[in-house]
Amino acid sequence: MIEVVYHRKYHGLTVTGHAKCGEKGHDLVCASVSALVLTLAANISGLAARDILRDYNVRTADGEADISCVPVRRMSDVVSLIYDTVCNGMEMLSSHFPEYITYQVLG
Repeated sequence: MIEVVYHRKYHGLTVTGHAKCGEKGHDLVCASVSALVLTLAANISGLAARDILRDYNVRTADGEADISCVPVRRMSDVVSLIYDTVCNGMEMLSSHFPEYITYQVLG
């Protein structure tokens, strides 16, 4: 089971686990979650390179990810939009495949 927690107020996303709905390398739910996580990681890293973030953390590993940031004040809405877009994908996955992924929004 993949567990996704979106900390909306703190611009953070935590992902843990594996879907196990197919063989390794052929698990479409895991691949979908990985694509969304890597998209968010690339966007946050890109914002950091443009000095749009005061602080950030991008950590991804097999079966887990932790991506968080602190945007400069004027960019908070932009950062929220990026997180919300990725998390809309997570929410859709959890509604279509509830036996393989859970999604929770905090704050």
